[in-house]
Amino acid sequence: MLRQALLSLTILAVAGGSAAAGLRGAQRPPAPSAETARLDRELADVRAELVRLGRAQAGGENEAAVRRARLRLLDARENALRAEMGGNRVRLARLLGALQLYQRDPPPPLFVHAGRARDAARAAVLMKTVAPELGARGRALSRRAEALRRLRRDLLLANESLMVAESELAERRADIDGLQLQQAGLERSLPGVAEAEARARALAQSGSLNELVGGLQVASRTPQLPPALALRPPVEGALVRRFGQRPTELSGVVGGRASGLTWRTARSAEVLAPATARVDYVGPLKGYGLVVILTPSERFHLVLSGMDQAAAGAGRTVLAGEPIGRMAGGGSSELYLEVREGGEPVDPARWLAAGRLRGAGG
Repeated sequence: MLRQALLSLTILAVAGGSAAAGLRGAQRPPAPSAETARLDRELADVRAELVRLGRAQAGGENEAAVRRARLRLLDARENALRAEMGGNRVRLARLLGALQLYQRDPPPPLFVHAGRARDAARAAVLMKTVAPELGARGRALSRRAEALRRLRRDLLLANESLMVAESELAERRADIDGLQLQQAGLERSLPGVAEAEARARALAQSGSLNELVGGLQVASRTPQLPPALALRPPVEGALVRRFGQRPTELSGVVGGRASGLTWRTARSAEVLAPATARVDYVGPLKGYGLVVILTPSERFHLVLSGMDQAAAGAGRTVLAGEPIGRMAGGGSSELYLEVREGGEPVDPARWLAAGRLRGAGG
């Protein structure tokens, strides 16, 4: 009996150990399948190409902005030169008109009446004074006409150069759109994306940015995100508002100090991810319009608003410099970037490389 009892205990112990081992094995994350590994490789290639295109597009937008500014400058110079030449022509016409009057009624050469003698003397003085002035004005008009011809040639070249730059921008936009469609198709097959999209839809009911970011703070964590934070400007453009500026310093701003940075951008400008991050929210928010919230590390959230369209979806991971959206195609637009640390707004300039911010008094 004792031997049977010991045997039963041994069997139970082995079975219990096997069950515990099985439970530990069940708790381990499953090894990635060959299909998941293939998707990851394809996504990595697509993201790398998107980053390359995004950087090229940002450079192209900056170059196009410089060419537009040069075209505006040349156009202003042409208008000023044309106005100056118009004024010179009027003065020259008056002088020529006066000379024509004397040519039609010249004074007699030998016998001159006393009253006509004074007129003849005045005419001689006038001719002596006007002739050099006419010559100077004629030469000046000729120089300005030549300058206008050169200016018009420069305008034509600048306009052609701008057309080439904008054509290249349009081609790259089409390439970016095609790659983003390919990327979206690959990401739909990744685990966790559907859950992240559902969580983002639930968070869309938030009434304020504080509620939205607070909801993201209690959401699931992603341990592979880098702990440090390094940012790059999300768009090419002039900085028009800095963190902490008062409403009196800002045009049309109501409320307290600015909680982030604002750039004025060109039309249809590409918006690039400021850092490698997880996309936690894409959608509308009252007072902000379309909002994209990125999580680059456990402590930080990046809030971007002002875009006309977003390319990244919730649950995805984007690389620094990867296109995530686009500004409106008509008129001037402004992109807003806010950095939240522990749920509170902090100055984004702390993590932007020196010299990357221009404008707004900087």
